[in-house]
Amino acid sequence: MHPGPRQPIPRISLILCVPGHTDIGTRAIASLREQAFRDFECIVVNCSQADPSKEALNAAADGDPRFRIISFRAPASIGAARNTGLRLAQTRYVALIQGQYSLPDLSRQLDRMDASRHAGLYVGLVEGPRFDQTVLRADAVRAIGGFVETDEVDDEARFFARLLDAGYTLATGPTEADTIGAKASSRASCSTKNQRDLPILFIPHKDYHVWTIGLLAPQLRALGAEFLSLDLTPQWGEAGVRSSAQRYQVELLGLGEFVVGRFAPSVVVTFNDWDYISRPLVLAARAAGLGTLGIVEGIQDYDDVDTRAERKAYRLVENVILPGAFDYRYFVNASGQRVFISGIPRIQAMRNQPETAPSLAMERRVLINSNFSYGVLTQHRDQWLASAVQAVRRAGYEPVISRHPADMGRLFPELVSTEDFYQTLQTCCASVQRFASGILEAIAYNKPVFYFNIHNEKVDKFTFDPMGAYPVSRSEDELVADLGELHEWQGRVRANGPAFLDLHAGRRTLDIVTKTSEIIAALSAVPVSAEAAAEFYGYLRTIDEMTDALCEPDKGRHGPFAQLDGAVERLRTASRMRNEGTQFIAGQ
Repeated sequence: MHPGPRQPIPRISLILCVPGHTDIGTRAIASLREQAFRDFECIVVNCSQADPSKEALNAAADGDPRFRIISFRAPASIGAARNTGLRLAQTRYVALIQGQYSLPDLSRQLDRMDASRHAGLYVGLVEGPRFDQTVLRADAVRAIGGFVETDEVDDEARFFARLLDAGYTLATGPTEADTIGAKASSRASCSTKNQRDLPILFIPHKDYHVWTIGLLAPQLRALGAEFLSLDLTPQWGEAGVRSSAQRYQVELLGLGEFVVGRFAPSVVVTFNDWDYISRPLVLAARAAGLGTLGIVEGIQDYDDVDTRAERKAYRLVENVILPGAFDYRYFVNASGQRVFISGIPRIQAMRNQPETAPSLAMERRVLINSNFSYGVLTQHRDQWLASAVQAVRRAGYEPVISRHPADMGRLFPELVSTEDFYQTLQTCCASVQRFASGILEAIAYNKPVFYFNIHNEKVDKFTFDPMGAYPVSRSEDELVADLGELHEWQGRVRANGPAFLDLHAGRRTLDIVTKTSEIIAALSAVPVSAEAAAEFYGYLRTIDEMTDALCEPDKGRHGPFAQLDGAVERLRTASRMRNEGTQFIAGQ
């Protein structure tokens, strides 16, 4: 499917942010549709992920092509919504709409803006400037880094101070004498993140990705390598990134702030390179000649034998850090990549933690890790979980379920822990698992783990050679029998678990944090030219247009995500990248 003919670009883009009160948005849309001034596009950004909100806003627009409805996957700040609208604005001018709004005839004001160099024109009748009564030049707003996306409100006074401090002026009346600019004493008083160098950009999706960044942070700083981490929560969905960032004191940067701020990192570090957000960002970085690095932070179905997808996991990045020597077997024939072996920093941290003394309650509790997520083998979820619960009970233990946030199962709600996986694991004497990083984590905590594969998982990570660290149970009866030897497995996991983790998660004697940090710092030392930075920003702008600012990759106005992949792939092919063959760089 090819995009239809482009419509004439309107004179102004109106950005309407709907913070969760759907009726405010629907009334505002209805009001705008009745205005006499019609030469506008309106980008409606729904800050709530609730489906009824999407339906109500779309119904209010009623197919009017001037309205474009964008919805997040998790609640977002007004700043994130404003930046999303700014990124999608096709016009020279933007205006922020709040609630029901009466548009004056903007033609005359826009004519005046065309003839001036002002960054904004205040058209209100009360003392200002104010967001909802000021026409702004889109390029000026982008030049100061857009809007602040943190929980702090980027209020009108702070925003306009940043605009004026950057040297721009605002027209506030009918004559050129009615102009305000920055006071000399306030110059440079409102610095923005886009004024900072950014050698390293991390792209975390999950809470444990941020945990890893937090472990690396002190060593990276010691090496003089500055970094920021993207907050993809609104576009990706809630996965504990923000709470983990607070816990480990990791600074987050909103995706909109990153794109609008024109950052051009020396290296983009991602924890996967195939999803609808990471993949286009990595492709854009590669096409512009920036460095790319993938960190395999846990376990992976590299050949997609069970996902039945064509992700080609960790084959897109130019550099990849593997968790252990076992994983290198999947990259022997890779081309155009440098392959490092280091380890998993958080697994090493777990191995080094003092052991918790078992309680009587802990001795009876067995954790069952239900992580059937993202459409992989989900047809087996209920049977697997029911059999696991029954086996644990038959063996005389108390089942406790830890359910992955993306696992949509509904069985046994009374058994589901309210704590996260790591906290729950610490209160149990053993765990029953399928293909999951939880197997490595359980062994790191010296907890017996039982790999329960009644659904014939084909990925061979945990079936190739358990090395005596855990049993593989292929039926409910086998699991009951293996659980009957739980006390014996407590001794075996202590005896054999360390060698298994050395092979799969990095040697305990290796300083994994230092090794990983040194790899990242070395890649970040390559300077980025102004041409490469401009090229990268241009690619990001193209991606925004094709994916509704990475919020609706399958519904963007230029076709489905597959078209984006092809388009950026052509950019990549046209770039100056050279494949020089795989280089194996062992970290141990």
